[in-house]
Amino acid sequence: MKLRPLDPTHRLARDMLAFARRARLLEALEQSPSIHTDILIVVANGNPENRVMLAIAHVLDGQRVVDIAFPEHKHFSILNVVHEYVKRGYRKVIVVLDQEEMELSNIHERVKQRVVLPIKDYVVDQDVNGRLVCIESDRATLYVVINGVEDPRFVKHTIEDHLLRLAEELGKHRLQNNVDPKQEWRRLSKDRQREVLTALAKNRELVKKHFRQHLKALAKTLTIE
Repeated sequence: MKLRPLDPTHRLARDMLAFARRARLLEALEQSPSIHTDILIVVANGNPENRVMLAIAHVLDGQRVVDIAFPEHKHFSILNVVHEYVKRGYRKVIVVLDQEEMELSNIHERVKQRVVLPIKDYVVDQDVNGRLVCIESDRATLYVVINGVEDPRFVKHTIEDHLLRLAEELGKHRLQNNVDPKQEWRRLSKDRQREVLTALAKNRELVKKHFRQHLKALAKTLTIE
C-alpha cells in the first residue's frame, strides 16, 4: 500500500515525508498525482497518526495507492464533511479518531448522528471490541476506526495507547499506572519514538497485535487477508 497526501504541502504531509526519509520508508509513499484511487484515509488528529499510517502502509506492501487527508476539522466534526470527499469520487473512506475519555457506546451514537450520508447499514465490529464502525450508504462505505486499547493504566485512550504498549513489548519503555498516553509518548526521545515506529513498519505481526482495528479496516477496504 502506498499513501499519497491530498495536500503535499500540509505540515503533517511534510512531516510524514521527512519521517519516511529518516526511517527509510519512502517506498510506502506515492507522489504521483496521476494515479487514480477511490480510497481515502482521513486523520482526525494529526501526529503521530500520520506516521503510524505510514508504518502500516509499509507493512502491507504492494502497489495500491490510498490517499490521506489532514483536514482542519478535528475529531467528530470530520464526520460532518465526509460526504464532501464522497462527492470527489471516493467510495471507501476510513476515518481515524481518538476515543479520548468517552465511552465507546457514546461514540457510536455520536458517529451515527454526525455522518451526513444516508445510512443503509451501521455495524459495530465487536471482534475489535467495538473500536471499528462500518457504515454503508448508497454512494460509499465509511469505516470509523477508534484509537485505543483495553488497558486500565491509561486515563484516556488515543493512538499513543498502541504505541506505548508496543514500546513496552519491545523493551523500550516501562508503563506505570494513571498514564496520559499523549504526554507519556511525548516524553520518549525522538530516537526512541522512531525506533518503535520503524519496528512496527518492519513487522506485520506487530501491526496485527497492536493495531487490530486499523488493520481490519484497511484489509476490508483493500480486500486483503
